[in-house]
Amino acid sequence: MKLRQASTLMNRPGLHTLCKDDVLQERKSPYENYYKLTRCNNTWQYGLFVVENQNNPFFKEMQKFHSEAEGAKYFLFHRLSSYYFSERIRPFMISHSELDIGGPFFDLKKLKKAMSLIGIPPSIVSVGKVKELRLERKRIALIKKDDGTFIVSFMNGNGEVIQSTMPVDYKRALFIIFKKVYLLHLFEREVSEWLEKENLRKYVSDRDISIFLS
Repeated sequence: MKLRQASTLMNRPGLHTLCKDDVLQERKSPYENYYKLTRCNNTWQYGLFVVENQNNPFFKEMQKFHSEAEGAKYFLFHRLSSYYFSERIRPFMISHSELDIGGPFFDLKKLKKAMSLIGIPPSIVSVGKVKELRLERKRIALIKKDDGTFIVSFMNGNGEVIQSTMPVDYKRALFIIFKKVYLLHLFEREVSEWLEKENLRKYVSDRDISIFLS
């Protein structure tokens, strides 16, 4: 994936970027922080350019890549994830305050209700031990540990764990499931379609998708 391809994809939902030479960055107002991917010698550096309340703006590196393709994909999925949370997920949470998503009264029943309102099929979530799961599609799994904590895992259609959280309590796990399930739904319904139109879907791995779900 090239920088300009990533820029084109981000422009589709309205996430405006600036792409030139060996730089890809968010298009923000003059005094607002923005994320940036830039080439430095033989590596690509991704991070936050800190402008707000700074006499001397500076670049805070977060990730480093050895190729343009890997850097461009990370920028694309990391920033799209943040954009979708701000523009789609958070507004849904606010407009459905009765579900108390992320709050002390949010439970499995309310999670299923939220998914139903959004139009997310229940089959996208699995509950149980990894070895007991038989998957035919990408899913988000809730797995209880022996100490009573829970981990949330993103699993591919072969039942392989692609990415897992650290052990967390039940309420925190339910919120993480809601966020990841919503993002996976958006990826399959919208982002994947854009990638197909640009003939880029075949270059996106499950690991890349896990960045979007983070």
